[in-house]
Amino acid sequence: MPEIDSDHPNPCYPKACAIQSCLTSNSFNQSKCEHLIDDLYRCCAQFYKQRGTDAEADSCPIPSVVERRIKKMEAEGKGGDGGTFLETRRKS
Repeated sequence: MPEIDSDHPNPCYPKACAIQSCLTSNSFNQSKCEHLIDDLYRCCAQFYKQRGTDAEADSCPIPSVVERRIKKMEAEGKGGDGGTFLETRRKS
């Protein structure tokens, strides 16, 4: 996955907006928007890799939730983000 905008305070926000638009146009049928939800989790994983697990963004769940979802995606063959980020150092 390409690097996210390191200057943006909430770089995954557009992905969250895409999910909301998809849900609205599909009568809130989550299965039709799963690919966008996966994209958000990939973005959030990248966000935590770049900024550390202490970072916060309104669009991203807490790091442990993102980590769990990425592992599930990898197990399902959807690909993840290419590794773990919870083992990275926390930013001071």
